[in-house]
Amino acid sequence: MKKIVILGDSIVEWNKKLSYINYGQAGYRTRDVFWQLEELENLDEDLGILMVGVNDILCGYELEYTLDYYKKCVDEMRKKFKKILLISMLPTDDIRVNRGSLLLNKKLKELYTKDFFDIYDNFLEKDLISPKYTTDGIHLNHCGYELLNFLIENKVDKILYYPTIEEGEKELAEAGKLNPGRWIGHSKNAGLACKKIAEYCPHLDSEKAYLVGLLHDIGRRIGIVQEKHMIEGYKYCMSKGWNKLAQTAISHGFMLKDIKTSVGKWDVSEDDYLLAKKIIDEAEYDDYDKLIQMCDSLALPDRFCLLETRFVDVALRYGVNEYTTKKWKKILEIKDYFDKVTGKDIYEILGVK
Repeated sequence: MKKIVILGDSIVEWNKKLSYINYGQAGYRTRDVFWQLEELENLDEDLGILMVGVNDILCGYELEYTLDYYKKCVDEMRKKFKKILLISMLPTDDIRVNRGSLLLNKKLKELYTKDFFDIYDNFLEKDLISPKYTTDGIHLNHCGYELLNFLIENKVDKILYYPTIEEGEKELAEAGKLNPGRWIGHSKNAGLACKKIAEYCPHLDSEKAYLVGLLHDIGRRIGIVQEKHMIEGYKYCMSKGWNKLAQTAISHGFMLKDIKTSVGKWDVSEDDYLLAKKIIDEAEYDDYDKLIQMCDSLALPDRFCLLETRFVDVALRYGVNEYTTKKWKKILEIKDYFDKVTGKDIYEILGVK
């Protein structure tokens, strides 16, 4: 389990839903957090999150003063955490405070482009914080914390359990050198299909979806194999700490959650077969699993296609069994689901005719 610490002011302290180590303190300004960080010893956690600054603005501090202490906070965090995440100021119901927050956000984004996460606009309504997210114009209510935590948890998930887009694309390119083949083009198109569809799903992150599709067959890096690519993909992703990608390396072929439904040969050891069975049996599928199960059947090496086209393509190469039509039916059901979630025919999203 990754260890995560979050520091900041009252918005952090009163956030009781996040399962992180919470060092937030009401009234804290940037200098208070810096002093706190200096006193915290023996910290060697995976991720440190900082969300502070609005009290500096409320106190009327000069921007340079706040930036100086913010930089000291970041320098101290880099000593104590493997990775850091800096959360932007949120809007309030005071336009003067908001001007200060926007300016501070702008400066921090320029200083810490890689680590800065700007969520200001997510809470905005006509230049002020939306009334549905606040108790008093500054602090968050239940709906505000639901949104805040959704945004933070999704970002943390990407930082700790996924590669970056650049890393993912590099992984596939290197795998293509180890084992060239049509599977590389298929993987790229599966990733693009996942990304395009996820962009129409408010609850999905398009970058995470892209990586799920891009690396679902990464186990083929070892050479020409059949079902072995799934367990090898799982092991490889787990070795990188990409837990979700590890699951989808296997789940993409098991929409029926039954290892017996495999159409290919299990060219693996008995131990690996049992491991794959355990993963399939115990997996809790979410919409990323469903998305790649569908998009795996929407992607040919050179283009997107109708599901039926891919069904035939796979059947001609691997044959069919008693579960084949049941799997096709399940994938068509998943398509119906995403048609409803997106409010569009997914073929329209992908430009498939």
